[in-house]
Amino acid sequence: MKTCPVLVLVLLLLGLCARSAQGCDRRILKREIYGGRPVGNLIYGQTAQTCQGKCTANPRCVYFIFTGRFCQLRSGPVKGSQPSVIWAGYSLNYCKLPPIPAPKCGPQPGVNMQKGAYKVLKDVPSVQACEQKCNQNSACTFYTYLSDQWTADVRKYSCFLKSGKPTAVSKYPGMISGYADRACK
Repeated sequence: MKTCPVLVLVLLLLGLCARSAQGCDRRILKREIYGGRPVGNLIYGQTAQTCQGKCTANPRCVYFIFTGRFCQLRSGPVKGSQPSVIWAGYSLNYCKLPPIPAPKCGPQPGVNMQKGAYKVLKDVPSVQACEQKCNQNSACTFYTYLSDQWTADVRKYSCFLKSGKPTAVSKYPGMISGYADRACK
């Protein structure tokens, strides 16, 4: 039986579009690109594995593309493939998701409660100050703080205010997450 190359490509694209970014996929795939929005600036002079590590270290990154010259971190849904891109893959955050904890008061060291932040505050001196900012903002139900132990980039001392409920939880040294007092009482 002869296989039609167009049919194989369509099935491959359908599989890519159906694949959930929430699933654990450690592969770095050749010549695939995903849709979504860029997260931050292009990173030059990296390897595909380093690019995947940068994506995993960024709480907003879901997947990345790597052309051999630059790395682009991305967020948003899978769109398909494009031949001009050489490599792509997912953040490894989705490979190590513990259950989402029930709201409990106080900062939780080494935890990233994931969901897009509606507000990012820079140069926040402590996790207590971040927690206070969350408590002072009626829309904030939980937060993530990047402490002095965070080594990924210059975003140390950033406070991510978030609303609703976490979509996932991952373990990260240097990240501290917690709920607003009103959400844990």
